[in-house]
Amino acid sequence: MNETHPSSGGETESTASLLDVDGSDLRPHIPSNGAAQSTLKTPTRAPRTCRSRASTFSTKSSSWWWWEISGCLLCILSSLLLVVFLTQINQMARQDWNYRLQPNTIISLIMTIGKAAMMGPIAACISQLKWTEFRRPARLSLLQSIDDASRGPWGSLVLLTRARRTRILLIPALAFLTVAAVGFESSAQQILDFPSRMALVRNVSAEVGMATKYTSAQYTAHEGTDLLLAAVKGSNRSSIEFNILKVHNQTKLELNKPARFGAYTVGWHWCAKTFHNLSASQGELHIGTTISEALQLQTQDDIDDPASLYHEDDRYLTDWNTSSSSTLYRTLPTPFWDHINDWLGDAALKWGSPAMNDEFGGGKEAGNVIYTADMAQMVDNVASALSSLVWSNETDNLSAEKFPGDAFVTESYIHVRWQWITAVLVEALLAAALLVASIIAVRGDPLLKASVIALLVHGLEDWRDIEVLQPETSTTLEESSEEVVVRLMDNGAGRRLFVKQATE
Repeated sequence: MNETHPSSGGETESTASLLDVDGSDLRPHIPSNGAAQSTLKTPTRAPRTCRSRASTFSTKSSSWWWWEISGCLLCILSSLLLVVFLTQINQMARQDWNYRLQPNTIISLIMTIGKAAMMGPIAACISQLKWTEFRRPARLSLLQSIDDASRGPWGSLVLLTRARRTRILLIPALAFLTVAAVGFESSAQQILDFPSRMALVRNVSAEVGMATKYTSAQYTAHEGTDLLLAAVKGSNRSSIEFNILKVHNQTKLELNKPARFGAYTVGWHWCAKTFHNLSASQGELHIGTTISEALQLQTQDDIDDPASLYHEDDRYLTDWNTSSSSTLYRTLPTPFWDHINDWLGDAALKWGSPAMNDEFGGGKEAGNVIYTADMAQMVDNVASALSSLVWSNETDNLSAEKFPGDAFVTESYIHVRWQWITAVLVEALLAAALLVASIIAVRGDPLLKASVIALLVHGLEDWRDIEVLQPETSTTLEESSEEVVVRLMDNGAGRRLFVKQATE
């Protein structure tokens, strides 16, 4: 739109006529009228704005490989950060993790950033190498295949099926790396495992009874009932009365058969028992290995204590030790030895005699157990019951002690499976190596990368409409280009175009 301005001579003149557009520079056209001349000013160059400076920075940074190098560095730094993070949380108890974001979430976030930073350089390298591929004659359809490979895993997978057509080995290598990057997310889910383990509880201690001295709490304690219960435990019977009735009835029915007799000799003595790998869980004691050694008499001294509960003949203190250790074990007179002798000695006589008076209350029942149970197992259970009395100061032994131990609890912990993170590190380093190789391979070529404008500028020469299959779709265009061989070269007029060639 032209505007008119009044002149001093009453004439109007178009502002368009004030500029001379024939030259390379726009220069003002100065009219001859002096008044008009005084109203015109020489155009000045507009100052550079922030937008123009940003555009210049973007142009300089994209004119080489700075963005791609930065992306690779970010990918490598993300991988190193992931290794540091995994090192810190490896073997950590899950209850010690006190953050809202779970470890798997942080790993996924770091790997997503690393993957995004890696895919940019890979896509740029593939896009730039497609121009280098056509330095020599190649099928035009390969241009589409390489361009699709730069856009994602599916195009890269298709390109790998046609890798024999490419002369530059970097292209299928980059395509393979693009496909392999799909496994980044799945690798993130496999890095951590959460098994269980036994963990030491710091503020809790465990104790088990032990004794190297024995001082009976009740010298005249009656122990017939306790010993009977220990014997019944070994016989695997749930009802003593039922077993007595059953055995007694069968015995009467079989009186015509000769009786079978067996003689047993039971020896009772003190021994030192050593436990290895002793543990308890769910209220049950688990014993690894044990070593028992018979105690040997070391010394025996009289007890000079008139207030002692022991009889005059029983006031003595005995020291024992083993042949393999100098540890002393000290005992005072043991009241239950007499009870054992009375209990086992009278059992055979009192069994089957309901009218006989039982002084200790257990002879008749003990006889039933002896005749019906496994004698060796029964005696072993009696010894275990007596040992339990010795180990606890809550029963009979006033000198029993508590042996301190460690308390453990089952906990879930974080375990890092390093083989999965190794694949991520290898892929990050491989991406950096392929970037360096691509920069070297395309040196001297214009860096056009994924530019669509470049495809228009360096278009096809001598392309006729009859060569395009109808209807015109992406598929028909690719089929039409399948048999066309082109080369990016100077067309003789000073322009680089895709010029048709006879053969590859």
